[in-house]
Amino acid sequence: RAAQLRRLILKAEETSGMPIQALFLEWDKDKSGDISLAELEEGLRASGILEEGASEAKTKALLRQLDQDGGGTVDFKEFMKFLGRNYVNYVEVRLQGLITRAGVSIQDL
Repeated sequence: RAAQLRRLILKAEETSGMPIQALFLEWDKDKSGDISLAELEEGLRASGILEEGASEAKTKALLRQLDQDGGGTVDFKEFMKFLGRNYVNYVEVRLQGLITRAGVSIQDL
């Protein structure tokens, strides 16, 4: 199930053009910075990844795959790691983009 979920999320990113961060933020309904079990289930259903009538046990199993620190929720770093993405690299690229848009060069910092 986890490998299937990974493939489906990455395919959704590719076909929709929606960045992974946007997907995460869409699923994080309460804007807490973490995806809860209920939010994961709702996001998976809305994305068509989790079929209607799937058991809560199935969703909990997926959450355990995503929740690497055992906290009961999934933060963005865990989400990126699950998808095989380098979180530090992602942050560096985002910071470089912000700096460039601000009209500052890295050397000026």
